[in-house]
Amino acid sequence: ARALTERGDVGLDCRWLNFAPQCTGWYNLADQGGSGSFQILWSGLYKLTTTAAIPYYTGQYSPEVAGNRRGFGIVTIGANVGDFHRAATESEERLNGIIKTANEDMLARGRAADTALRDNLQTTAISLANSTLVLVVLVIIVAIWMASYLSRKLDWLNDGFNRFRIGEKDFRFSFKYKDEITSLASTFNEMADTLNANMAKLQREIDVRCKTEQELRDIHDTLEQRIAQRTTELSREVEIRRQAQADLQHMAHHDPLTGLANRSLFNERLHHALSQSKRSGKYGAMLFFDLDKFKHINDILGHAVGDALLVHMANILQERVRGTDIAARLGGDEFAVVMVDMDRPEQAAVLAQDILDKLGNPITLCGHQLKIYSSIGIVTFPDHESQMLGDMEDIIKNADAAMYHAKSLGGMRYRFFDGSLHDKIIQADRLIDELHTALDKRQFEPYFQPMFHTDAQQVLYLEVLARWSHPEQRTLPPEIFLEPSAQSGLLAKIDMQMLDMACAHAKSWQDAGLSFGRVAINISLAHLDRAGFVGEVEHILQKYDLLPFCLAFEVSECVLLKTGTQPIRTLKHLRDAGVQIIIDKLQAEPFALANLLEYPINAVKIGDPLTSKIGDIRIDTMISTIVAVANAVHLRVIAEDVETEEQWRYFESLHCETIQGFRHAAPMNAEDTRRYLEDRSLRGEKAD
Repeated sequence: ARALTERGDVGLDCRWLNFAPQCTGWYNLADQGGSGSFQILWSGLYKLTTTAAIPYYTGQYSPEVAGNRRGFGIVTIGANVGDFHRAATESEERLNGIIKTANEDMLARGRAADTALRDNLQTTAISLANSTLVLVVLVIIVAIWMASYLSRKLDWLNDGFNRFRIGEKDFRFSFKYKDEITSLASTFNEMADTLNANMAKLQREIDVRCKTEQELRDIHDTLEQRIAQRTTELSREVEIRRQAQADLQHMAHHDPLTGLANRSLFNERLHHALSQSKRSGKYGAMLFFDLDKFKHINDILGHAVGDALLVHMANILQERVRGTDIAARLGGDEFAVVMVDMDRPEQAAVLAQDILDKLGNPITLCGHQLKIYSSIGIVTFPDHESQMLGDMEDIIKNADAAMYHAKSLGGMRYRFFDGSLHDKIIQADRLIDELHTALDKRQFEPYFQPMFHTDAQQVLYLEVLARWSHPEQRTLPPEIFLEPSAQSGLLAKIDMQMLDMACAHAKSWQDAGLSFGRVAINISLAHLDRAGFVGEVEHILQKYDLLPFCLAFEVSECVLLKTGTQPIRTLKHLRDAGVQIIIDKLQAEPFALANLLEYPINAVKIGDPLTSKIGDIRIDTMISTIVAVANAVHLRVIAEDVETEEQWRYFESLHCETIQGFRHAAPMNAEDTRRYLEDRSLRGEKAD
């Protein structure tokens, strides 16, 4: 049974067969979920023993619940109860003995275990006590160490703070390892940097404020002195303003260059002289004059020489006029003198001749020796012989007419205004009115004069010359209308009309396959001074679908001497576009020839008075010089006014390959020019 029990089986002892085989043991076994078989022993009186396997099941069929546990039972069946129980009794006694022995053994073992447990507990308690003591000692040591470490760190921090506080502004903590204390030190370093920066900024502000305060003290200290100085200055300024007002008054009535009276003061004094002459009955006079060729001198020699010439003229007038008279510069090179309280008109002639005599003497200005020429027109008032003089405008106009009459007689003389000049003025006014009408009705038409290559076979240019198709006087040459047109401002409009008409004819010839080279048109300074002139030329070329290579402009030499001005820029723009620029009637002065390299030009013209004087050694030298210089800088030389065979051969010997003159072709209208070009085309003219 013990062996079975140790294996996990359950023992069953049925002592009574009351309800065999459901005895109490079996029931208990079945109730507790056992399983197995019974061994039935027959013993007792009959000594008959039978063993039978009686399978049973406790009521739990699931092997997962029963665990396949087996039970066994011993069933004793017999009639002798005593014997039947003897085995059980013996077994009980034996079992009780075993149990007693086991209990005693268990008690002994319990006592031994208790003793061992007490010993172990005592040993453990002693060990725990010792461990606790050691731990306490260690904690105390660690606490002492931590306290000492933190104290040193705090002292380190505190010492650094004190050093910074007492003035060591550059002190910073140095450390190698990072912990909570060094984090505080790092924060201190950052705070110290910020504090030092703010302190530096504050110090700068303090310095600025100290400086400002010092400046304020200085200002305060010198304020009274400055007030006194300013009071003195104000007094001076008042005086200066008085003087400035006087100067302004003088400038308002005087020319700033010459110091003479200007047009405003002149008109005022002339009006006063007219009134005075009417009241007193004495004569007054106006002398009007300008300087001949002044513009040429101003353009060639420069404005400095021109200004010096004007000042020289002013000095002559101031020296010659009386104290009661007034000399004025009316603008440009125009001057006038108003004389009053004259007994005879001839007194004005005396002053005029005196001025002319003084001007006739050569002078040196800015290194240039000059001789000044002038013509003077004189008007006297009141005019007892004529009632034509009435107001200032008439007087100025008539004096101007008298001056131009003196110029027409050769210059360097004076002329009084008379009735015949008045008739000329009326005629000039009528001519200007007719010119306006002619321009509006397009009565001006272009005439064309060819310029040839010296082999007389190729037309290089057709020079455009304006003619006036007058409805009553037929065709008039330019000598009739050029000067009045220029004076009235109509010349520029006539030039543009000629350009438009010439381009129209050039387009028709081009479409007909005729060769004419370029049309060459004279243009004045008035055109070149306008920035919009280039645009107007481009517009006309586009209008007739012509290229710039069909066009050339002739300009006078004095225009090109305005280096750096609008005319030079305009000519350069035109030349760069393809239009040729020709200098008309170039002279041989060294300063003119030296500037050929600087001008935007393609060709130069040599004409009268040089052409007509070929054979004169001096003239021949001048012409050969011009040709040599032009050839050296690769400019075409055009000889115009070539009328004789001698002139032709002369220019041919100088390798001047372009000729113009009546000997070969006179100016022609557009229709005749077309027939001329067609005739040359039929005769096989070469293309340019």
